[in-house]
Amino acid sequence: MTISLPNVEIGPGFNGVSSSAWPWAMGSSFSSKPTYGWYLSITAIGLNISFSFHNLIAWIKIRGFFTQQSSRVYLVSLLLAQPYWILEIYANFAFSSDGNPLFVTTRPLEPLFRDTWWIFTTCSLFYTIQRGYDCPLAQLVRIIPRFGIMLLFMALSILSTIVDTGEVLGACYLGFPPGIEPFWKVTS
Repeated sequence: MTISLPNVEIGPGFNGVSSSAWPWAMGSSFSSKPTYGWYLSITAIGLNISFSFHNLIAWIKIRGFFTQQSSRVYLVSLLLAQPYWILEIYANFAFSSDGNPLFVTTRPLEPLFRDTWWIFTTCSLFYTIQRGYDCPLAQLVRIIPRFGIMLLFMALSILSTIVDTGEVLGACYLGFPPGIEPFWKVTS
C-alpha cells in the first residue's frame, strides 16, 4: 500500500484495480477457519499479481536508463520470482488451514521476492537524477513534490518490511499469532 499510494491516480485503470485489492486483503485478518485459508489464498493471488505488475511498470518507467543486458536481468529475475509466489500461496493456504509448517520456511523470503525490484528501481532513478542533473535531494523534492512523497512512502515501506521480517524471524515479538503479522499489508 505504501508503494502504490503515492502513484494512485484518479480514474479507472490499473491503479484503481490494484487499490481495490487493499480492502479485501485487510479484511482477511478477520475471517475464521476454514474460510480464512481460502480467503487469504484467493486475495493473495490478486496482491501477488499486483506486486509483479507494479515491478513491471517500474521497469517500463526507467528502462531508458538501463542497458539491454540490465533490462534482461531485471525482467528474467522478475519472471523467475513467480514460482515462489505460487509456492507461497499454497504454503499460506496450508498453514492457515491445518498448520502446515512450510509457510514458516517460505515467509521470511517474501521481502526478497516482493521488494527487490522497486527498491532497485527507485535507487536507480535517484542515482540517475543525481548523476545526470547534479541536483541535490532537497531541491529535487521542492521541484517534484511527488518524488518526495514517493521517497517518504518508500522509507515507511522499508521500515514496515524490517519490522515484519523481524517479527517473522522471531527477532522481535509484537504479540501477533504466527502468520497474522499485519505489517506486510502496509509494505505492498
